[in-house]
Amino acid sequence: MEHKDALGHRRVVASSASAVMLGSLLLVGLAHPARADTTLPTGPRSAAIAVNQATDKIYVNNYDDTVTVIDGPTNTTATIQTGRSGDGRSMVVNPETNKIYFTKGDGSGCACGASLGVIDGASNTVADIGFAVIPDAGMLAVNEVTNKVYAAGDGRRVAVIDGDTNTTATIPIPTGVGKLAVNPVTNTIYVAPSNGGTVAVIDGDTNSTATIPITTGYHPMSVAVNPETNKIYVANRDSNILTVIDGATNTINAELTTANHPAAVAVNPWTNKIYVSGDDAVTVVDGDTNTPTTVRGGGSALAVNPATNKIYVTGYSYGSTPNAVTVIDGTTDTSAIVAAGGHHSVAVNPLTNKIYVTSFSNTVRVLDGATPRKDYNDDGTTDVLARDTAGTLWLYPGNGSGGWLDRAQVGQGWNVMTVIIGSGDFNGDSTADVLARDSAGALWLYPGNGSSGWLGRAQVGQGWNVMTAIIGPGDFNGDGTMDVLARDTAGALWLYPGNGSGGWFGRAQVGQGWNVMTAVIGPGDFNGDGTMDVLARDTAGALWLYPGNGSGGWFG
Repeated sequence: MEHKDALGHRRVVASSASAVMLGSLLLVGLAHPARADTTLPTGPRSAAIAVNQATDKIYVNNYDDTVTVIDGPTNTTATIQTGRSGDGRSMVVNPETNKIYFTKGDGSGCACGASLGVIDGASNTVADIGFAVIPDAGMLAVNEVTNKVYAAGDGRRVAVIDGDTNTTATIPIPTGVGKLAVNPVTNTIYVAPSNGGTVAVIDGDTNSTATIPITTGYHPMSVAVNPETNKIYVANRDSNILTVIDGATNTINAELTTANHPAAVAVNPWTNKIYVSGDDAVTVVDGDTNTPTTVRGGGSALAVNPATNKIYVTGYSYGSTPNAVTVIDGTTDTSAIVAAGGHHSVAVNPLTNKIYVTSFSNTVRVLDGATPRKDYNDDGTTDVLARDTAGTLWLYPGNGSGGWLDRAQVGQGWNVMTVIIGSGDFNGDSTADVLARDSAGALWLYPGNGSSGWLGRAQVGQGWNVMTAIIGPGDFNGDGTMDVLARDTAGALWLYPGNGSGGWFGRAQVGQGWNVMTAVIGPGDFNGDGTMDVLARDTAGALWLYPGNGSGGWFG
């Protein structure tokens, strides 16, 4: 039931009994609730995943005779019976036609003699495409411009599927077929070899082929294309080499050393950076200079969100945190870890900033890319910081299942601080930070070092003793950086937009009359609409929800 508060709007979400403890300054770093990190059921051993951005539907190819369909806005699931079992490892979407193409098993329960299927996204009906393919990830590619789909065949051949008629043509190539990538601008298809040292180049207009010799390898190689630069990148798992090919001349531009055993390669065309995931690290290549950089992480699959310049890597194997997701900040080339049960595949919807991670545990984890994470020890779980009456600051590491690991002391003398808030990653280095105000009104940034401690603190404000409430709501104005909301003694509420590097843009007033509130907190996205919200308790003990509109203001 909706009510109006003393400010004239918003919604009551709790009575005084459940709101009595709000406003404590002793605990910081609590997880943001709501839609972030939702786990959804799928079929057995969920594997390949693909996103249709146009319809906000997500498709998961399972290792039985089903495909799971996730509705992005509601996180509800449906099941499509495909008629054959035993594959699940490759899937692509053509958003222009709302068709989904996937590999199917032979019905025996193994990934043998797989064929192709196509789903009509409007009706969820399934049709067979009678062509034997190699059942492995990356063996399908789509050209949205020409409405053609390309599939790696069970020999030295590639199938071309007409998206209008589902008819196929066969193109012979000189080496074993590995993974495929399409340049829709030039209508050229690149086939990385499953063995041997030759990349096949298919002209999409004529179906004629050419070859480019590269360093020999014995595992299927990964391939990606940057249509903006017409460069092709082939990662060799055996030799740890990334071959850079000039698409205009079909010549090798460079051969770069990568992280050990590269399993996947992806491109951010907006920044012209290339990401190659190895067993225990990710190689980041500057596409302008072909300069490689190593970033901690690693895994078997990659997905890029060009809109946020974030990169997601599954199959994380560094240290003691297996099956998590490495999140790389493409601006700083730094990485952080999110516990997400990642095992097989990952996909991103840039329009909603949601990340989908499949797992052999028959689930898909949905991550909210906009939610700040309060992981102070970099183990992939959300933690809590607590200050006791002696001023000692304690870290209570979350165990990822609603409980705690052993606490550790991470500071002392913190009783000089009158406010402590968990700001998320305030300085843009991909670790969780803390903001604290001392008794003189100075505001200090304590940058987390990612391993339960701190880098050198820095003063980021003064005169903050005029503020009667300070909260860290996350990214309140939707610009991708962490912000702060503060209430002054007159009851005005101010937004201090973070600049992403430990400082501020100009503040803006976003409310007045807030001195009727006895407590104000930032819970993150509380109502599940993808924007950061505020909770406030009034003098009568009623708890009010103020839904943020994602651009620095409020919904009614």
